[in-house]
Amino acid sequence: MATNRPAAKAAPRPPVQDLNFEEWNEEQLEAALAKLTEVHLKLRSLRSAIPRMVQPLTNEPPPPPEILHAKAQSTLLAAMQEVKSFREAISNEEFRKVSEHAAASRRRNGKNIKPWKARDEPEWAN
Repeated sequence: MATNRPAAKAAPRPPVQDLNFEEWNEEQLEAALAKLTEVHLKLRSLRSAIPRMVQPLTNEPPPPPEILHAKAQSTLLAAMQEVKSFREAISNEEFRKVSEHAAASRRRNGKNIKPWKARDEPEWAN
């Protein structure tokens, strides 16, 4: 039979000592931040990809089919290029190193790192 007893809290884990972990200097951190900013901007640009793709379809009065096709095709090709650029940015070696270093840093000393939530910062998208 199930009980409604609260689950016992697990004892806090001590920081994991990663022997391969190397603290980064300021220059490396700034380069990593620049890479993250670049990827973030590409991702934010993708947020408007679908609205840009359907925009030619919403024009009043509707353009002739040839023009509509040309505009739709160009917006689709541009969106595909943006997606390709984003995928390349997140799959390159430099971004992988930044991601792995951040994960190792959280494992090593993630005690006070809280997950980020958009609702905590309403102005994050501006």
